[in-house]
Amino acid sequence: MNLKGTAFGATQTYGALQLAACHGNILAARCLLAKGTDVNSYHELFGYPLYLSAYYGHGEIVQLLVENGADVHVAGNLGSILEAAADQGHQDVVRYLLGTELGKSPHHVNKSFMSACKGGHLSIVKGLLSHPFTDINFCFQYRQTCKFPLSVAIEHRQREISNFLLTQKGISLSTHFKGPYEHSLYKAAELGWADTLQIILGFNCVDPNARSRDTGASPLLVAIQQGHEHIVRILIDRDDVQPFTFHEQEPLFGAGKHCPIRRAILGDHGGILNLLLDRYNISPNTALRPHWSILRTACAADRESTVRSLLQRVDIDPNYRMNHETDAAPLYTACDRNHSSVIQALLNDRRTDPNLPFDKTSPLWRTLLHQCEQYTPLLRSFLRHPELRLDIEIPTSDSVYHYHYEFGVVDMVKQRPGADLLPRHDDEVDRWYDVVARGDTEEVKKLVESGELDPNCAIGEDGEPGAPLRRAVLSAARETVEFLLSLPQTDVNAGLSGSALSIAANEDDIQMMDLLLSDPRVDPNYQSPKMEGYRVEYPEAIGEGIGFVGYKLQKGHTGDETPLLIAAKRGHLSAVQRLLDDKRVKPAVRDLQGRTPLWWACHYRHATVVQALLNTADPGVNIQDVWGWAPLAVAVNTSRIDNVILLLEKNAQVSPEIPSSSYARPLHLAIQGGDEAIAQELLKDPTIDVNQRLYTDSDMARPWNPTPQEAAWSTRFAAITTMIRDYEDQHIIMEQREDQITAI
Repeated sequence: MNLKGTAFGATQTYGALQLAACHGNILAARCLLAKGTDVNSYHELFGYPLYLSAYYGHGEIVQLLVENGADVHVAGNLGSILEAAADQGHQDVVRYLLGTELGKSPHHVNKSFMSACKGGHLSIVKGLLSHPFTDINFCFQYRQTCKFPLSVAIEHRQREISNFLLTQKGISLSTHFKGPYEHSLYKAAELGWADTLQIILGFNCVDPNARSRDTGASPLLVAIQQGHEHIVRILIDRDDVQPFTFHEQEPLFGAGKHCPIRRAILGDHGGILNLLLDRYNISPNTALRPHWSILRTACAADRESTVRSLLQRVDIDPNYRMNHETDAAPLYTACDRNHSSVIQALLNDRRTDPNLPFDKTSPLWRTLLHQCEQYTPLLRSFLRHPELRLDIEIPTSDSVYHYHYEFGVVDMVKQRPGADLLPRHDDEVDRWYDVVARGDTEEVKKLVESGELDPNCAIGEDGEPGAPLRRAVLSAARETVEFLLSLPQTDVNAGLSGSALSIAANEDDIQMMDLLLSDPRVDPNYQSPKMEGYRVEYPEAIGEGIGFVGYKLQKGHTGDETPLLIAAKRGHLSAVQRLLDDKRVKPAVRDLQGRTPLWWACHYRHATVVQALLNTADPGVNIQDVWGWAPLAVAVNTSRIDNVILLLEKNAQVSPEIPSSSYARPLHLAIQGGDEAIAQELLKDPTIDVNQRLYTDSDMARPWNPTPQEAAWSTRFAAITTMIRDYEDQHIIMEQREDQITAI
């Protein structure tokens, strides 16, 4: 074993004994010692041979080294060789070393006892307890803290060792500890050890309300914070546990960090919160702090589990407000902070009033002001609530109009099929409404047979016909829908804002669509009649430059929407595919504004729906609306290159003929938006005309009528400007070559 010249040392045997001790090579160790190797040699990487052999549990080598004069007081990373052997669980080595000078030192014996507790070696712990020098309450001071065998076992999560020590005679818990992890009860509560906690609570000296010196938290607070419901139950069942502080600076239900109610809410531990409320007879409508009830606090903190647990209580008022003038309801608070899951939980509770305003704003409108991807399911939940009122004011500023185009909010509220079925303010709703809404088919049958319910009736004088069937579809009441469809007098296509199939398509309810389409009376191409509503329009470009072409909602007439168009608008791919599977469906039917399902899918950036529509025989790729906007122009303006590529593959016109007042030029739109990639795709099309101006006429009111190159220069997008210029130069060179060939 020649290590000369290696990293282990400069002499021939330097480090060799350490390697033999590590690997337990007794023959090599004897050979090296016979050759005169220093038994106490130290290696800067490996340390002492005796420490290594004790650490790795090689008892024969330990005995050999000790017999050859090794110093038993050498130490390593884990302390003495006795501590290292105890920490690693080498019982035979520990037993041998106790027979050396180390076994005569109380300090070394007790330190090794703590190491065995730390490592979780019960057999060694039991063996050392029989040693006359072992103190089960041995205190080892380290910096500003004191460590004990029990605290070390609990700190390192040695549950079996901890329970064993607690059952031994002479164990004491009355020592004042200086750190949070030395407090046995505190740590047992934090770890969720119910058996350990019960044993500790059996000691008369233990204060169940003792607090950590670092955090000030009691065992109960720690258990709540960690979510250990079983520990909380054990503690609050005791009469000597005080859950709440009574200091002047922290009242009974204060907002302080030591309030158990607040801890349970912030930790989203609804089960624990209910335990505390039931155990101490606290009303769930109690004020946690000024202007904030318990439920409102959970809503503001976005703690869905806690909210759902509270709503399961019969004594909870989901609309509770301490002051109706200055306090917002829990639902409004959740809407204000855009906590979608909490909003859903509140709306699922029929006791929740969805109309309670705050600062003259309803919860629904407050929800719609947030820019979030969950607005569609949230809106659907609001609209399904039987007590919702839709008498909300729509702001008229251009910024709000532009925002609500982006997320389709106003369009969904005012034009959504099924919104008309909900009771308005001051409307007297017929008794059948709730019966159909909850899907009570037997009661519906009785109402129809008695003549109290006309299957084609409407709510109110201005309501839509066919309300029962549409309401049943909206509520997903399948049995009720089947019954109404079985009646020959039911008008299955009734509805001013859409038929029952339109509602199912809007809800993406495939099973309901299958049920409706199985009825031969259902028209899959039914178009809603002309009606007043909000429609998306394109404002004129403002100023000398083109700028960003925004959108604005205008009041006007809407209608002629088919179920396929509605599903494409919402981006419901499964509903679109189900309708396209029906051979009766016409995929390119226009609405009142001349827009097809493909147009709307591009408008709302639904790439998967665009792909599905383009796979049909006649998707209407180049159909323009009444303002001259084709799907390609819409896709370019919404910066969706994936939709642009799909349309170009289906021969979409890149230089279409448009009305004189329109500016729906795909290349101009790409330039003004700075979409270099889209501009490149458009320029690849051989039919593109790069000399077309923005407008088709030369109206003196429009002095600015640029070509693509002029538009690129005005927007100062250098890359696009260079691209357009290079394309035109290359085009000119190709034309000159063609002229030369023709002349020859």
